[in-house]
Amino acid sequence: MAPLTANEAAAAHRQALARPGRTSRRRPRITRPTPLPAPLQLRDVLTDTLSRDVELVPAGNPLRTAGSTLIGTYADDDRRTVAIVAMEAPLAARVAGALALVTPQLIEERLVSGGLWGQQFDDICEVFNILAVLFNTDGAPHVRLSTVYETLRTFPPMDVVAWLAGDRPRVDVDVTVKGYGGGTMAVVVGGA
Repeated sequence: MAPLTANEAAAAHRQALARPGRTSRRRPRITRPTPLPAPLQLRDVLTDTLSRDVELVPAGNPLRTAGSTLIGTYADDDRRTVAIVAMEAPLAARVAGALALVTPQLIEERLVSGGLWGQQFDDICEVFNILAVLFNTDGAPHVRLSTVYETLRTFPPMDVVAWLAGDRPRVDVDVTVKGYGGGTMAVVVGGA
């Protein structure tokens, strides 16, 4: 049997792709933008992640500035930012402490001295990573955690700050983690 020419090989490849029952490896079809999660979904993910009761109520003061916050940015497969999650630094420390089972007293002492320590930053990054599940729904683009900014150490790019300060679709909540305390959190998506 003679070797196939390039054109014959390409035709055979096209024919193989056209066979019935062949599964496609194409990306799922994106039919809607990244969804804005409901507060109940956010509460459920935090409760499951921390294995503690978490209460959420609408925020008295929406989180619109980047000062003393941790901000996680989420990107689609094309590396475009499609959502951000921001937490006040004290809330981030408390959530990280609850995840790692650090005593609330130690967390509060650390808050007085300022900032998160290395392991706490890793723990809150893990929480931000888990929160990506809120954005990954059928028909929406696949989203993953891109970057976490601790604004007292690394100020985020101005476009991220603009997302937080702007009028994009958002949920602002006051979060209380049982036994640890709370703070304000914002979830902002790109919109349609």
